[in-house]
Amino acid sequence: MSSAHALPASGIAVAVIVPVWNRARLVVNCLESIRAQTCVPKAVVVVDDGSTDGTADSVDAWIRDRSGVLDVTLLRQSNRGAAAARNAGLAEIGDAPLVAFLDSDDCWPPDFLERATTSLRQQPTAVAASADRLRHDLREERRTLDCLVPFTRSPIPWIFSHGAAVGSSTVFRAAAVRAAGGYPEQIVTGHDSLLFCRVALQGPWLHCPGEPVTFLRHHALVTGQAGHIYEHHPDHHLMWARTYDGLADELGSARLPAAVRRRTLEKRWRKAGDAMSRMERTRDARRCYGRAVRLRPWSHKAWGGLLRTFMFATPTP
Repeated sequence: MSSAHALPASGIAVAVIVPVWNRARLVVNCLESIRAQTCVPKAVVVVDDGSTDGTADSVDAWIRDRSGVLDVTLLRQSNRGAAAARNAGLAEIGDAPLVAFLDSDDCWPPDFLERATTSLRQQPTAVAASADRLRHDLREERRTLDCLVPFTRSPIPWIFSHGAAVGSSTVFRAAAVRAAGGYPEQIVTGHDSLLFCRVALQGPWLHCPGEPVTFLRHHALVTGQAGHIYEHHPDHHLMWARTYDGLADELGSARLPAAVRRRTLEKRWRKAGDAMSRMERTRDARRCYGRAVRLRPWSHKAWGGLLRTFMFATPTP
């Protein structure tokens, strides 16, 4: 089921994909930030991933009343996850050479698309262009500005160390995303890390100076809207540790410095152990800490966690 408006002649060759689940109010703010762009995108595809709170109806009403010159399509699908929603949007954008994936709780400054697409036109070999990000934590009412120059200079080690939460502030070559296989749908959370590293292997990643993109954080309790995917999975640290383990093997030592690999994986497995301990999954915690110790035998924190699983163990089935 879909709805759309005609594409204006002034549209630039970038398509925007907005996956959404149970964010009937937040997604409207996101769409308004697209409508306010100084350069109109070629198309916008909103993929409702089986929302149950009227999100699709909210988007449909916005399309009818507010989209104006935008070509906006609403796709509705059963709940299959964010990766599948983004891939569904990618399948709908036709031959648009550039694509941006804007999360439904994030917002662009008005000139974001203009800056990013201009940068990519000027450097044809580049595979992506990112603006800085402003993380707005609604729970603690704190704003943190992240300059992404270090990320764009060395995206793979940066993603491996810090995570891949740069999707909303990036415009990609659509061909590079497709060549990387799109979002891996078998990964519940952390799929963007795999995709973005695979994209980064194909060419330079540019930085776009100027006003940052706003990323909302910890908004679920404040807004009543659905939070981030990982917040719905108490064992997300274990999921991330396994995902990054596989990513390290895929990248190999030539693309990922050994020190970065060991340090990051030890930290992720140790955090997984902490999470498993809090959930009283002692055997799983012991395995996670053991993995962390093998990665960095000199890590006192990893050894401390491992010892606690023996000293304060509770019976597990």
